[in-house]
Amino acid sequence: MTFDSTGLRQWLIRATTGNFLMKIASIALGFVSTLLLARLLTPEQYGGYAYALAWVNLLVVPVVFGLDKLMIRKISIFDADGQWGMMRGIQRFSNSIVAALGVIVAIAVYFAASLFGSHIDTVLVEPLRVAMVLVPLIALARLRSAVMIGLHHVVRGTFPEMVLRPVLFILFVSLAHLLFWESFDATEAVMANICAVAIAFAVGIVLLKRVVPEPVNSAVAEYAPASWLGGAAPLVLLAGLQIVNSRVDIIMLGVMRGAVDVAVYNVVSQGAMLASFILVAANGVLSPVVAKMYAQGERPRLQRLVTKSSRAIFAATLPIVLVLILFGRPFLSLFGEQYAGGYFALLVLLTGQILNTAFGAVGVLLTMTEHGGLAAKGAAVSVIVNIVLNAALIPLWGVEGAATASMLTLFLWNLLFAVFVYQNLGIRPTVVG
Repeated sequence: MTFDSTGLRQWLIRATTGNFLMKIASIALGFVSTLLLARLLTPEQYGGYAYALAWVNLLVVPVVFGLDKLMIRKISIFDADGQWGMMRGIQRFSNSIVAALGVIVAIAVYFAASLFGSHIDTVLVEPLRVAMVLVPLIALARLRSAVMIGLHHVVRGTFPEMVLRPVLFILFVSLAHLLFWESFDATEAVMANICAVAIAFAVGIVLLKRVVPEPVNSAVAEYAPASWLGGAAPLVLLAGLQIVNSRVDIIMLGVMRGAVDVAVYNVVSQGAMLASFILVAANGVLSPVVAKMYAQGERPRLQRLVTKSSRAIFAATLPIVLVLILFGRPFLSLFGEQYAGGYFALLVLLTGQILNTAFGAVGVLLTMTEHGGLAAKGAAVSVIVNIVLNAALIPLWGVEGAATASMLTLFLWNLLFAVFVYQNLGIRPTVVG
């Protein structure tokens, strides 16, 4: 798929609008599912569910091995150049690697949780073991989505995970609650999630087959494993560091404070994430375009795109932050009165999110321009700071301490990335331009 100036603008408008609307639906569905679980489960059980999913999201990263980010970039280039054999080869290679790693990691963690579960809150152990089924499924789903995004089918590529999966999850949780009634717990909630992920995965495979260019199906697969793994290595490190930054607070809260604090913090962090959905939606659309513009040497055009998108994203995010600040307490009370005490933590996390948005799509600019190694270095510094801050602040302030550590780390992360972007690409990524 190729674009002239007008075609690119029209595609960006359509893709951003579609992705934005789908993201709104995803946020709304995520809110409903979180609200449903918080209401149906005790805080301890909801904490067990959130703890298990935090580990799943963390483990998926080394399993995917950065191949999802690599595939967005490579598939976009292979499509533009008509390299159908390479497109087929990278899909086969990536799926084989990820499937094998997913099964190995899931089995290893299952037995590790059984052996060392006595060192953490008992309500956290069984949901964690059951949740390991999700690791290979989610990892493979990310590869499938990456291929479709690289082919510029952003909306269809992310629909199964962003919309279909939460719809099914809400349905299955409601059904499980009716069946188990008072015995419904975190483990049953995880099982409902597994069913939703499996069905969404199957639908995603059908959608992928419909958008892959016909010449790919008849092409002889070509492989460049050394090049692909070399390109994926900094990306997996970066992705791993990103997920550690986003989940280390929940994991450390679970170990240091228990399931109830995990439950409160998870609700608060889900609320704060409402402020980031516009940036996330835009990043999905911008990724293949940035990769193509950089590969074609269109730096001035790339700068204009980055500046305009950064300002639009910030302007659209600011009202969401203000609404959450004004109505944060009643918002948290929807999940249960015990969650309203996390309001101050919500304010701290919202501060981090508005700073995150002000820096623009710095991560996309580095990972889509073959500067993943620099991004990984900056992320490594941020992760170390995050762990140290959480270790120091959680014992003092609990949920508020975890929020403060996350906010400060997010600011440092973006600052380092923005410096790297300017020094190596000559692009000014922030809202200032």
